[in-house]
This record gives sequence, structure tokens and C-alpha cells, in this order.
Amino acid sequence: MELAHWLPLAQVPGVEFVSIQKGLGSKQLEQQHDLPLVAGQAQVSSSLDFRDTAAVLAHCDLLISADSGVVHLAGALGVPTWVALRWVPEWRWLLHGEVSPWYRSVRLFRQSSDGDWGSVVEPIRRALATGP
Repeated sequence: MELAHWLPLAQVPGVEFVSIQKGLGSKQLEQQHDLPLVAGQAQVSSSLDFRDTAAVLAHCDLLISADSGVVHLAGALGVPTWVALRWVPEWRWLLHGEVSPWYRSVRLFRQSSDGDWGSVVEPIRRALATGP
């Protein structure tokens, strides 16, 4: 899922972002100058240590992510987490429903059709506007 799909979330007043994306995907962050990032984003981006990522998550109100290892870390830590899922998600998320059988703090948002990330991001944006 490309960073550009997440940009509608930046329209929600009072929201500040921290990117914990690592590797090649993090290069997209350099192109998004109007995304309201936390002070200290450079330090977060420079670490590849999962312990550092856990420490960052512990200070976040909410993790919003596509399915990734960080979702499992946040779920294990009990961090409120919203997951954007493909039309046919990985088996762990089952095929239907908003709750995870693995983590109580995780809420699932599913594509309404294959490749339609707007059908996931818009409900996330609305939910974020009303509060996590």
C-alpha cells in the first residue's frame, strides 16, 4: 500500500503522524512534505531496531497500518491498532469482520473490492475524525 493512499488522513484536524516504515517504503516519506510528522521523525526513521519501534508504539495513541509485522508487535503490546486489509487478506485476519481473533486492541478495515484502497481509507478517516 503506497503512502499516497494514506494522505486523506492528514485532513483530520489535530492528527500528527509518525512513520515507522522501514526499508524501501520509507523513501516515499521524502516526497510528502505536507504530511504533519512529529518532531523527531528523523530519529525514528534512522533506527531499524524492533525494540525502538516498540518504544515508539508505546507512546502512540493509535497505529494505523497495512498488514505488517508492526501490526503484530502493536497487537502484542496492546496498542490500539487499525489495519487496512486487502480484498483477500492474509489468513490470520480471516475473510470477514472488524475484530481480530489474535489481538483485542486491533480493528480491521477491509477493501470492498480488489485493489480499492479508498474503500478502506475513507472509513478509517471517518473513524479517526470521531476519535480512536
